[in-house]
Amino acid sequence: MLAAFAGQFDRRLPIAIVGSAVLATLAVASIRAPAAQAADADTPVQLRTTSQFAVLAGAGITNTGTTTIQGDIGSFPTTDQTISGVTLDGTNQAGNAVTQQAKRDLVAAYDEAAGALPPTSVETELGGKTLVGGVYKAATELGLTGTLTLDGGRSDGLPSNKVFIFQAGTTLITEVDSEVVLTGGAQACNIFWQVGSAATFKTRTAFRGTVMAYTGAITAQQGATFVGRLLARDSAVTMDNNTISRPSCVVGPDGPDADGTDGTIADVDADAEGTPSTDGDAVASTSDGNSTVELPDSGGPTLWLLAAAAAFMLTGTTMMRRSRYRPAHAAR
Repeated sequence: MLAAFAGQFDRRLPIAIVGSAVLATLAVASIRAPAAQAADADTPVQLRTTSQFAVLAGAGITNTGTTTIQGDIGSFPTTDQTISGVTLDGTNQAGNAVTQQAKRDLVAAYDEAAGALPPTSVETELGGKTLVGGVYKAATELGLTGTLTLDGGRSDGLPSNKVFIFQAGTTLITEVDSEVVLTGGAQACNIFWQVGSAATFKTRTAFRGTVMAYTGAITAQQGATFVGRLLARDSAVTMDNNTISRPSCVVGPDGPDADGTDGTIADVDADAEGTPSTDGDAVASTSDGNSTVELPDSGGPTLWLLAAAAAFMLTGTTMMRRSRYRPAHAAR
């Protein structure tokens, strides 16, 4: 009986069985394994009419000293403004219909930024870090002491479409002389800070990006400078000898990025008004701030192992079928 069983047993059967097992295991692993690298935000936050504002508040605007603002300003529902000493290159919309629409659009933009996926958890302190495009989340506060470098991933001196979204559960506080530095073609128009309560920028901070604060005030202390926007949903914006410039965007070129993507497909306009950007490939950053090239998001080694396992299983199955239908004289 054992001899008969042995005669019927095809030694090629383990090939198909092993291939099937490997394929199933890798498939599960590829689905469950978390990405080690922060994924790029697919699109910038859509600011809509809010994009024309450099300063927008819910409870008034106050200034001390000499402040220069490039972009519109406004406040609603509290329309109080104490802005003596402000040089405005834009329009004071006060609490008019333009401001009211911008406030509604700010609510939508804030919610969009708060819900951006997939978030990568970060520590409270951002100083000393180099980050690539993606969504970064802190359950409570975010702080900056020293320098935060945001790397757009290009090495050719051209603008990048990478988007950076920071989600702070409570506050955002920068210390004296802190700065956000842009490299690799990163642009301030593609940087967004969603802050659950208040944002405070201490003396001589050099900041980049659109700040959207929910329940708390935005306070810019003496000499702080911004390429971005200060947008307070419910509270006031307070300034003190500041420079605030609404950012503009340059569309990334239709050519290869430093991360190896084909710009003719990947590099789509990613401006502050929310035009889509489909460049979703990540560029890793080393501790010394240099960029290292990652493969496009194509599955990496896991994908190749899946393909190999599938081929392994197919080979075993084909051999079994050929053996099954082989003429009797060929089997001798």
